[in-house]
Amino acid sequence: MLTSTLQPHKLWIESDSTTALAWLQGRGNIPWTATRSLRNIHFFLQHLEEWKSSHIHREGNSPADILAAFQSIRGESLILPQQLWKEMKEALDNDNKDLGFLRIRDK
Repeated sequence: MLTSTLQPHKLWIESDSTTALAWLQGRGNIPWTATRSLRNIHFFLQHLEEWKSSHIHREGNSPADILAAFQSIRGESLILPQQLWKEMKEALDNDNKDLGFLRIRDK
């Protein structure tokens, strides 16, 4: 049993990965490399009073969308801390104000 005084009692998990949510709910073909992590997650979840999970489009989670957009030509993530902080702070502020988020792709 977890014994932290800050232990949550209820948890809502949102993800833009329908595959990860299916694995969390015990559906789909779970790769053997993920089974240990999922067992640990389920161990934690069984100690909660209540938990739920839902899908959210990546565009609906602007901070995650900003992080996913930081990629180089080789697929590496290139993040300059001063640039990231400014964009993340703005995205979080806009989320708190329920403002929309547009992702525009240059062609």
